[in-house]
Amino acid sequence: MTAQSTEDVSIWITTGDPTTGTVSSATKAYPSVVSLSASPSPAYEDGDLVYIYETESDNLNGSWCAGNASGSDFTALSSNTKNDTVSVSEGKCDHYDQDDLTKLCLSAININGTEPNTISVATFCSPTATIDSQVQESGTVTMEGYVDVTSPDYPALYEAWQLGDERLLRVDLGVDQGWLVARGRVSSVNWAVPIDGA
Repeated sequence: MTAQSTEDVSIWITTGDPTTGTVSSATKAYPSVVSLSASPSPAYEDGDLVYIYETESDNLNGSWCAGNASGSDFTALSSNTKNDTVSVSEGKCDHYDQDDLTKLCLSAININGTEPNTISVATFCSPTATIDSQVQESGTVTMEGYVDVTSPDYPALYEAWQLGDERLLRVDLGVDQGWLVARGRVSSVNWAVPIDGA
């Protein structure tokens, strides 16, 4: 995938506490429209981060951007539940609005996927046979920047690393190109001090 422009790209990390709602239903669609048992407060807006969990659908459980919010309904953008064999009737939804996010002033972000782990089950008849491993590694996201320690993003990243708790990361691609969403932990913070002292 190639972005058409990086002029309006911005990167955000969750730093506030979410409000939690109860999922009452979700459509079997691409993307899925999720209904909550009550209208959320604060109201959802396009681009808000949501983390859906404890529903009957493995395809719906996860991190999404909200879209087309109206009352107690919103679209979990990019979700795909059209082939689900279960019906969603319960679950939880953590909602992070814009006030719960901190903008990271970075110079680069690299998303590194990993190949699925496999186990060799080779035989003389099929020497290259494999099966999928039950243990699958997550990918990594590497971020770089010239971070001013007095700006809000430095303590946000440092605290996320110290606490080791799960955070959501949203990359706004800009120019109506949508968002990328990831859920994970900040595993390390590294400092590079250039010789020229910049």
